[in-house]
Amino acid sequence: MVFALLILPALAIVIGFSFYENVRNLTALSNRFIDRASQDAGEMSGNLLQPVAEALRLMAGAEETTPGFFRSEESSDFLYDALISAPQIDAVYTTFENGFHRVVTRVDDDRRRSDPRIPANAKWHMSFIDDFSAGADRKRHRTFYETWPTPVGGYSIDAANNDLRTTLPHYQLVRQRLALALEVYRSIRAEYPAELRALSREGYLPPATVSSFYGRFDYKSDGTTYTKTAR
Repeated sequence: MVFALLILPALAIVIGFSFYENVRNLTALSNRFIDRASQDAGEMSGNLLQPVAEALRLMAGAEETTPGFFRSEESSDFLYDALISAPQIDAVYTTFENGFHRVVTRVDDDRRRSDPRIPANAKWHMSFIDDFSAGADRKRHRTFYETWPTPVGGYSIDAANNDLRTTLPHYQLVRQRLALALEVYRSIRAEYPAELRALSREGYLPPATVSSFYGRFDYKSDGTTYTKTAR
C-alpha cells in the first residue's frame, strides 16, 4: 500500500508529461497541415488564374496594337485560341463603347438546353453584335462549330435594344475603376494625367486594365480635363 502511494505521484507526472507532449506534437502536426493546405490553395489559385490573366493581357495587347482588330472576322480565331488556352475559361469576349460585341464560348449541356436552335453536335459558339449605327437593323449573329473553324449552323436575332455596356457588371466596374484612378491621380498631382498610361506606370491601375480601356477609346487630356471617344 505504501509503495502504491509512493508511485502514484510519479505516474501522474509521467502521464501529465506524456499528455503535454502529445498535445504539443498534435498541435505542431496540425499547424503543418494547415500551412501546407494554405500553400496548396495558393498554388492552385495561381494555377487557375494565371492562364486567364495571360489571355486578358494578350487580348488587350492585340487591340492596342491593331485598333479595331476584334471587329474583324480573323479575331474569332484569336478569341478561340484564348478560350482553349485553359480549360477553366468558359467564354472570351470583347465589348466596345459603340455597341459592337464579339464572343467565343464553349457549348456545354446548359447552353444546349437553353436554346433548341443550337445544333446537337456543336462544341463551340461564336457570335458578334452589330454596333449601334445599325439602328433598328442591329442584330446578333451566331455561328456554331463542331470542329473549329468549320461551321455546322447559325442564325441571327434582333439586338436593337441589347446594350451590354449596361447589363455586364464587370464592364461598369472597369469604368468605375478608371474614373476613380483618374480622380485620385488628380487629387495628388492637381491635374489629370497627360496620357492614360501614366495610371499603370504609377500604380493607379493594373496595366491590363489600362490597355483594355485604351484599346477601346481615344484618350486626350489638357492637364485639367480629359475626354474619351470610342475608336
